[in-house]
Amino acid sequence: MTASAIDKAGNTGDQANSTVKLDRTAPTITISGVENKTYSNTVTPVFNAFDTLSGLQGCTATLTKNGTPAAFLSNTPISEPGTYVLAVVAADNAGNQTTETVNFSLDSIAMGDIAAEAVTSGSIKISWAAVENATGYHVLEGETTIADVTDISYIHEGLNPNTQYTHKVVPYNALGDGIASQPASVYTLANQPANLIVTGKTSTTLTVAWEANTNPDTVEYAVGIDGTYTEFVANKLTHEFTGLTVGKAYTVSVKARNTDGVETEPISISENTNTAPVINISNPAPETAYSEVEGHNIITIVGTIMDADNDDVTVTATINGISKTATVSQCKTAKEFTIEFSANDIPEGKYSITVTASDGK
Repeated sequence: MTASAIDKAGNTGDQANSTVKLDRTAPTITISGVENKTYSNTVTPVFNAFDTLSGLQGCTATLTKNGTPAAFLSNTPISEPGTYVLAVVAADNAGNQTTETVNFSLDSIAMGDIAAEAVTSGSIKISWAAVENATGYHVLEGETTIADVTDISYIHEGLNPNTQYTHKVVPYNALGDGIASQPASVYTLANQPANLIVTGKTSTTLTVAWEANTNPDTVEYAVGIDGTYTEFVANKLTHEFTGLTVGKAYTVSVKARNTDGVETEPISISENTNTAPVINISNPAPETAYSEVEGHNIITIVGTIMDADNDDVTVTATINGISKTATVSQCKTAKEFTIEFSANDIPEGKYSITVTASDGK
């Protein structure tokens, strides 16, 4: 713009020049670091404003959280869950004004399903899929935090056998604790039984016993012979097998099962049922004659007895309904026995002598 002045005498003064700007455009606002969406982690909005023609007069921002407004400075982190509106207002020197608004929210991160697996009788492994934006995880037993980890699994140790434990996992980040997983429950494994022994046997039975090995009474046991097992029964520490074969070798096993139905490996021993004693008669010879005459009136039965189980054996000889016995101790190797009858006690006639042996088993 140019201006000059002339007086009444016709004199013209110096020319004056001035510049003005005609600005019809509002300032430009840029906002970065946040958009119209939901976040599960800290956001840091950054805003700027500029006006190339008339120049920027000022720029202010208001952050409204859950309906409550407050002044906001650019490049300030926001880490509290809530619903937000960021409004940035800028004005230029020509009086033009503009506003840019971003609507966003911060929500807690949420845990998905977790898996609980019994590893041993004293440990459980808890595992899960990684949660986006999580910086770590609280592992809880019941409602008590037992560990803080950054990995996606945890082994809880020092537990009791066949005991149910319930775990949860809570993810967390700068917003705080997220939403916990649903609880996962599992029983620890049972301990393998210990000290399986034979406590008794006969020629057709075997009786065995074992120790619980710190298992609680809720643990079930199954006993097997040559691979065939009984049903699982809780709090059972002995068993008798019957109807077995004389002198046969058997493999006896026992295994435990926890309440979730997970079985231990069996422990086993081998044992024979008792064998029958073996008798050999050497006297009297067949058709030997006896009388009441002295020197001919004693019927002497002589033989050997052998029992592979090294048991004490009772030998019984019977003539005409009259029985007499002899006991032979620990006869794993053949031992001699003698049983005598008086001919005076037996009527005249021809008789068979019956000799039997029993180890009482």
